[in-house]
Amino acid sequence: MFGYVKPYKPELKMLDYSIYRAAYCGLCHAIESDYGQLPRSGLSYDLCFLALLLEDRSQADSELELGRCWKRIGKKNPHLVGSRSMAFVATLSVLLSSAKFQDNLSDGDKRIASGFGKLLFSRACKRARRRAPGLSKWIELVLAHEAQAAVYDMNREMADYQSYALAVFNSRVDAFSEGETRTDIVLKPLDDERAYARRFADLLDRLEFDLAACPEIDEAFRQRIFRLWRSHLLPDREACLYPMVAQLFSFLMSGVILFSFEAELEIPRQEENALLLMVLELARWIYLIDAIDDYEEDHKLGRQNPFAALETQADVNNLALIPCLRSEAKVFEYFDLLSPWEHSALIANIISDGLLHERLRVMNRQEATKI
Repeated sequence: MFGYVKPYKPELKMLDYSIYRAAYCGLCHAIESDYGQLPRSGLSYDLCFLALLLEDRSQADSELELGRCWKRIGKKNPHLVGSRSMAFVATLSVLLSSAKFQDNLSDGDKRIASGFGKLLFSRACKRARRRAPGLSKWIELVLAHEAQAAVYDMNREMADYQSYALAVFNSRVDAFSEGETRTDIVLKPLDDERAYARRFADLLDRLEFDLAACPEIDEAFRQRIFRLWRSHLLPDREACLYPMVAQLFSFLMSGVILFSFEAELEIPRQEENALLLMVLELARWIYLIDAIDDYEEDHKLGRQNPFAALETQADVNNLALIPCLRSEAKVFEYFDLLSPWEHSALIANIISDGLLHERLRVMNRQEATKI
């Protein structure tokens, strides 16, 4: 078990805990049913939350069944069955695991383990690509631009980055002290902000060009995903608070959500945009937390990390705190825009208490706990 988006167990009711375990086990069984035993190792708390989110928003019926657990021999656990959301996320899990192995091989990181993992996942990955050719191609195309985004992050002037983050923080404090509730604080443009906006727009142009030449992805999807980004994110002056690679990952996950709308999950049309933006902000947060968590090891081994130019873990925590807080607030804001949730207490626990305590755990260098 790994991942960052998970419940905060001390504040979780037993009923909600049982629902979460049923969703986790349901996703595990969906992976095993469609792709075999080995791909179960790619299961994470983050994907479980995505499955739970889509399951709650979809109007399709699923059932609880008792099934055997490969980790708990002789014991049966309740799990969700007959869920299209679980089947969709099971396919996504296999595709992302395979992409992770390929990324490690390209970076020269853990080559033996990654090569072996890719070999073991090869059969399942071929099956996932046949079932979701558009989703598979989308993941492949977006991740192909990761190197370009990473180069910008590595060459970014950290002094400008820090000064902009501090300006945002101070403007928020001033607005709060004056009793203001608006969030569209006007800031003086910085050179870093202008350069970031140009690089960001250029990255989107390159992605749009590559997608236009991809027959597996239809025109309607391409138009909607870029309309979302150009209307909601390019005008956002605080976008440069995030590393470019974090933006790319959020772009990847917003596309994943669009594909889920096409997977007959019966999600209400009027809720699609709020759900898209909620997952987009959550993806930004996940990437930031993962970069903070990996900083010490990456810094020691000379691996790629958006905060590699900083000298200490404390500097990383201070710089990443503001965008983390911003994303946490945005996730809850979009959550409130959606209609009442069937499992609202569980979802609220994860995106409020869960995100907060996981951020504190990572920044304080504490060991992860299992749910």
